[in-house]
Amino acid sequence: MKPWDTFLPDVLPHCPGCPDLVAEDEIRNAAEEFLEKAFVWRYWTPAMLTALDQTSYTPLLPAGARIVKLHEATLNNLPMYIEGVRGGDTGAAYKASTPDLKTIQVGPDAPAADLALKARVSLSITKASTGLLDELYDAYSRQIAYGAVARICAHADKPYSNPTKSGTERERFLDAITNAKADKARGNSSQPMRVRGHFF
Repeated sequence: MKPWDTFLPDVLPHCPGCPDLVAEDEIRNAAEEFLEKAFVWRYWTPAMLTALDQTSYTPLLPAGARIVKLHEATLNNLPMYIEGVRGGDTGAAYKASTPDLKTIQVGPDAPAADLALKARVSLSITKASTGLLDELYDAYSRQIAYGAVARICAHADKPYSNPTKSGTERERFLDAITNAKADKARGNSSQPMRVRGHFF
């Protein structure tokens, strides 16, 4: 886990005069937005055993994480239908959803008891998160720094205020989100997507 101050050497030179704590707060905000929009932190939940007449299940997530998108789900290793996901199994006996981004809902009826429910989700951090996983830092620290600089320079009436730089860095940040999202959809491969490929 990399604490937020690990990003400071990539951020503060672009925002002279910005206090460390202000920078760290905006670094965390930028990381949250990046993960929320790029869908690069993918995670298979541990199996949840179904219970009689129960349709809602709360998955176990890493500390400081929250769900931002449901990509796929299985019930006893059989695929479930996910509305809005291309390649979803429309012939599946059950569908899964996460209307509140906290629980996994199973339908249209409650399944039998003692079946293994798993979900593959994209995660972002919570407000209480104290840092970023090493692998996410290694892959996306530069992109997150763009967003942090944009946020800091957008502060009004500060020694480090710089609307022009804020706009430039914001554009780089949004481009980085688009590129990371596309790369993840391709499985981080340089090969172009196939027209009939499955996207999760």
